[in-house]
Amino acid sequence: GASGPPALATGLTPPEVLCTVVTVRRCQYCAGAGTTLLERARELLPGGGWLQLWAANAGDDSDPATPTLTDPDLLLAPVGSLEQVVNVGPVYRAKPGDTLAALAARFRTTLRALLDLNPDIAA
Repeated sequence: GASGPPALATGLTPPEVLCTVVTVRRCQYCAGAGTTLLERARELLPGGGWLQLWAANAGDDSDPATPTLTDPDLLLAPVGSLEQVVNVGPVYRAKPGDTLAALAARFRTTLRALLDLNPDIAA
């Protein structure tokens, strides 16, 4: 008999299965060219959450990929560029000695909420 992939009823071979791994940065969003912080806030945080986006982007976070915004009406990505990375929420880099309970208290949230937002952390 012939070897190779099994034939379908139509005589065609089955399609190949391809897998892709995508790595994304936490709490960040790529805003398209020509959009403002206020426009992204309406989309990402309905109900007036623009202050959360402002707070996450108005200070220098030492990340060259994210802007330090001085005006929520300024374009995030200059016209002609593809996109601008925007912080959607706070990102905290854990330090030696940090505990989840202490971080939950520091950020005024619950341990369960921290674990829900960080599924890669084992409880």
